[in-house]
Amino acid sequence: MWRRWVTLNNSFRRFASYLNDQPIWSWALIVPVILLSWIKFPALAGRGATIFSSSRCLAGSDSILRIASYNIHRAKGTDHIRDLSRVADNLVGLDLLALQEVAGPMVWGGENQASRLAGRLGLGWLYAPTRYRAFKPDVGNALLSKRWITDWQYQPLPTTQGSARNILSATMSYENTPVTILATHIDRGPDRDRQLAFVLEEFTRHRYVILFGDLNTHCRQSPLQEFLLKNPGCDAIAEGGGPNPDDRIDWILTRGVVIGRSDDRPVGASDHSLYWLEITGLCDTV
Repeated sequence: MWRRWVTLNNSFRRFASYLNDQPIWSWALIVPVILLSWIKFPALAGRGATIFSSSRCLAGSDSILRIASYNIHRAKGTDHIRDLSRVADNLVGLDLLALQEVAGPMVWGGENQASRLAGRLGLGWLYAPTRYRAFKPDVGNALLSKRWITDWQYQPLPTTQGSARNILSATMSYENTPVTILATHIDRGPDRDRQLAFVLEEFTRHRYVILFGDLNTHCRQSPLQEFLLKNPGCDAIAEGGGPNPDDRIDWILTRGVVIGRSDDRPVGASDHSLYWLEITGLCDTV
């Protein structure tokens, strides 16, 4: 940590020295560019036909599908150290993952965290930025998958406060049946109820669907409480018998799939637990 601070401090000193050598008139151009490069912009919608795939990414034929939702907090652990390798260790053995708070590339270049994790694990990946800064994706949601994902799109969630959030949707083939995948991260401020209602309405439109997300809502808060009462059995984490604290805000909601066991992987690599479960088949939706 100390070495990183020293490196950044030296970089700023060199940059300040460079600015000091420039004529006064050039500041009229330099300063606005610097300020503009750090303004945050909400990301627009995006869509595509397939995800970025690894050579080890398979069509998938296993009847048991292990899925997970994980807010990785930009790979910043509870010890305040950023270490993507610890996040990768938590993802081993899983087939389909929805990640929240996934950092984009560094300002000076590189790959987003979804791409880097997929490379380590041999998975396909899709990154849906919610916000841009310095003209590059800053943070967003992501899917990592052992199976082919097709027909994906993401769109901003409704907002009145300028909160940059989106919902990512895609299609995955399971038991020769298209299953809709939804992934999101809901705002925890005044827009929460509006965004959550939008996401839950999208969920109910599909016969076979899996919704992953940090909903910033626990089971006794509206409108999620009413939704769970009207749709018993859709809380897949609870159905699988895994840890289910009343204040849990990370969710996997399902319709039309059979749930096996569920469990968590505790905080440490992130300030959120990873919740995972097994899908063992499809079923008719009531």
